[in-house]
Amino acid sequence: MSENVTVVPLWERLPSAFGYGFRRSPLSLGLILGVLGAVLVVHLSSWVMVLLYAILFKYAFVVLQDSAEGEEQPPQLSWEVLGDEYELLVKYLAMFIFFLLAVVSLAGRIGGTATTVLLYLGVALLPGVTMLLVQTRSFWSAINPVLLVAMITRIGWAYLVLLVFWSLLAAGQQLLMGLLASLNNPYLLLFLFFALATWFTVINFHMMGYILLQSHERLGNELPEALQPDPEQQRLAAFDGFMQQGKTDAAIAELESLLKETPRDMGLHRRMHNLLLASQKTEQLASHTRRVLPFLLENRQGDIGAGFYKDCAGLSEDCAPRRADCYGKLAQALRHRGDSRRAALLVNAFNRQFAADDPNKPQFYLDVAHILAEDLNQVSQARRLLEVVENTFPADPLMAEVQAYIVTLRGL
Repeated sequence: MSENVTVVPLWERLPSAFGYGFRRSPLSLGLILGVLGAVLVVHLSSWVMVLLYAILFKYAFVVLQDSAEGEEQPPQLSWEVLGDEYELLVKYLAMFIFFLLAVVSLAGRIGGTATTVLLYLGVALLPGVTMLLVQTRSFWSAINPVLLVAMITRIGWAYLVLLVFWSLLAAGQQLLMGLLASLNNPYLLLFLFFALATWFTVINFHMMGYILLQSHERLGNELPEALQPDPEQQRLAAFDGFMQQGKTDAAIAELESLLKETPRDMGLHRRMHNLLLASQKTEQLASHTRRVLPFLLENRQGDIGAGFYKDCAGLSEDCAPRRADCYGKLAQALRHRGDSRRAALLVNAFNRQFAADDPNKPQFYLDVAHILAEDLNQVSQARRLLEVVENTFPADPLMAEVQAYIVTLRGL
């Protein structure tokens, strides 16, 4: 299903990516950590700084996971987000300790230059290690060079783009921190330090998550549910394409094909009706109206059916249903919509199509007689219809009701 959805590359949505850190939740977290850092670190100890960083990176990992799942909005600040499941953060810290121990153990053997190269390599691989940790949730998988190289290779040059942005953000953060170092007020310095650290960290982790989303197919991941195409939109993709290209006949043919698969889909019938009406396809509109009316009238959707019929009857005289048992229901539906005149005219269509002794005539004629007498003040016409029923169907179960109404009409 993911082949029908294109994820916009990171480099085409940079304003949104950088603006991610300025949305309400990241800004609020930056302000909270800034205030706590300014107040607590000065008066307590540096361990408070470790705690505040733990909260920041806990939030950052949620940002990464949500971004990889296609969530556009930053996660809300809540206990569920900030207070639970520090597993990834612990493993992340363990990776740093593992890497530093490895560098220290190798430094004496490989020399200063090689150690510097190793440190730069570690920094370049850090985004990949972080993404791999989130993907696998395994410390050992995250430090596995085979898995790491495989993932970076599959991501391709998008990983290099990520590194460029990481480098720019890191350089910007260092530059700002350097400028702030001259401040004499420790409270203001710590406030700005934590606020800026929050912004840069959230953006970095958002970019990593988005790169995972962008590369989901290459990494063998399913498209996140949040981005899965709507089944209805996917089913109508060909129809929408034809409409955008102005190919009305092809669009109609596509709807016909879909209606063969799901003949009771009212959404499709509405689309078909509106398209045929707008394009003045009179014969096809009449055919579709005749076909759909019985379904609508039998399923308590007479108001929709009456609307379809009214639209069609304005263009064609061949819209009436081909089933005699539908006429009474259609007449009542038209009456309910305030179109009693059109309801009464159904008598002509009924008489053209059906035999004089059709068993549905008594009920239909009785319904129309009520409409003629009560809505249109055509009492004599109503009485004549009922007299036809009285003479043609003397044994019909409705005869007592018909005769009683004839007496009522004679008294008017």
